[in-house]
Amino acid sequence: MRRLDANVRRAALRTVFAAALAGVFLFAAGCGADGPSKVVATYEGGGKVTRGELDKFIAVQTFLQPMYALLRDDPEFQNAMLNEYVGLTVLGGRADEAARKEADQKVKERMQEFDKIVDQYTELKQKIKEQRLSNEDFRRFFELQFLAAAHVGQGVAEEDVRKRYDEEIARDPHAFDTATVRHILVAFRDADGNERTRDAALARAIEVKKKLEEGADFAELARTYSDDPGSKNNGGLYENAPVSQWVEPFRKAAVTLPIGAISDPVETEYGFHVMRVENRHQPGFEEVRDDLRMAIVHEKIGEFVDKQVPALIKTNRLPSPSVSSVPSPSPSA
Repeated sequence: MRRLDANVRRAALRTVFAAALAGVFLFAAGCGADGPSKVVATYEGGGKVTRGELDKFIAVQTFLQPMYALLRDDPEFQNAMLNEYVGLTVLGGRADEAARKEADQKVKERMQEFDKIVDQYTELKQKIKEQRLSNEDFRRFFELQFLAAAHVGQGVAEEDVRKRYDEEIARDPHAFDTATVRHILVAFRDADGNERTRDAALARAIEVKKKLEEGADFAELARTYSDDPGSKNNGGLYENAPVSQWVEPFRKAAVTLPIGAISDPVETEYGFHVMRVENRHQPGFEEVRDDLRMAIVHEKIGEFVDKQVPALIKTNRLPSPSVSSVPSPSPSA
């Protein structure tokens, strides 16, 4: 399981916004053939979902998770989004005053974070405008997420969280570790798309290691040699990153290398990495409690959406999906 602390969430938001500035987003709100006031679904308790509500929900989801843009017109995806929207709405409707107060505070914090990042980029404001989205659309989206999470979270006991922690540590003692790592990737395909043989990549990685051992500056070598576009211009640096997000050979090196040592070339599916671990941190239960609790909450929401929401929906005017291949989107609060 990947630990998603506040720093990781902020980094994720920045990555999303960078994609927006690169022109990744193709989705525009209101893509449905029906008018925005047309009811596309009803659900138990007299609930209704209009085309406009669903389109806005999908538009924000797609803005925050760019990979969804390729699925926007897929009936399976549309139905999965409908189920999530209904599930979040139903769970949020069950929230008591304490849960609402908690959710309100989290929405306020998330919107402040969101606005701060958006304000840094004029182009991003334009992208949001082009998607016909507003701050209120994002606020409502976060409200749906946090209201449902606050309600479900009331049913997650401390012993449930502790049990999950113990299970994760038993499975992997480094499950929650973070590390600051510099690396230089010599990929099996260079920046121009030309294929490198394994032997050629290994020889180049050995050359990089030798230069580092002779005192060359890591950041300078990363800019010259690295094929990792995500870090080469940042000195090859990944700072305080959850090690669980990395492919296994890289992760293993990140948790076992002596601090400050230059690694032998580490082979992954991408190529050979020459690494230096600058620091590591192994958080205890208290540090990861909130993230673990939220992971459990998200799992419970996902189970509700998958197992109970279909029975709650009374009518559905969306195109019928074929054999399901689109999983229910995960709540992103």
